Amino acid sequence: PGDGDMRELVVTDDNIYASIRQTSIGRELWAIKYSSVLPLELLEFRGSLHTDDVILTWKTEREINTEDFVVERSWNGTDFTAIGVVRAANSAGTHNYTFTDVGVGNYKRDRIYYRLKQRDIDSRYSYSTIISISIPLRTDAAIYPNPASSWINLSVTANRKENIDYRVFDNAGRVIMRGNWQILAGTNRLPVDISRLPGGVYYINLLSSSGNRKLQFIKR
Repeated sequence: PGDGDMRELVVTDDNIYASIRQTSIGRELWAIKYSSVLPLELLEFRGSLHTDDVILTWKTEREINTEDFVVERSWNGTDFTAIGVVRAANSAGTHNYTFTDVGVGNYKRDRIYYRLKQRDIDSRYSYSTIISISIPLRTDAAIYPNPASSWINLSVTANRKENIDYRVFDNAGRVIMRGNWQILAGTNRLPVDISRLPGGVYYINLLSSSGNRKLQFIKR
């Protein structure tokens, strides 16, 4: 401010220098520190579920002053926790990275969120966009005893709570019994009374949001 003038502007990698004159002070050398380093460019950030593991991949360019990537996970898309660190190449060119979050399919959740915290050597940092991965509902089932005379038990294992409808068919494809259960995460024992059925081969069809399962049993 005031009636000064500026001469001899010089720019370096970290500073701007200028010769500035002010009436009350005279001519002095002024400097301001700044960073001319361009930020890292995150070309892509993706994730996919493989059995129970989530594999995250990302690609970068222009890694200058880049120290590492902190992988953060969230169950609600808002509150994130660091689960791992990947060292950066910190060099020019394109770089590809991979991180595996092991066993998340066993956490009894239907969706999971991830983001990257990119940290620079000088302690600055920035965040990537948030990606989400859907975890499908999985149900496994088995019948015992088989053959049976009065009761069969369905052993149903699910990774979270769900409703299941069942239908029992005879060998001609006719529905002769039906019902439903609400199962919990883990292994569930579900008894079915077959004492009134005539002897023969039957099929029980389980229908839920995770899909359909068809099992065969024999009534003695």
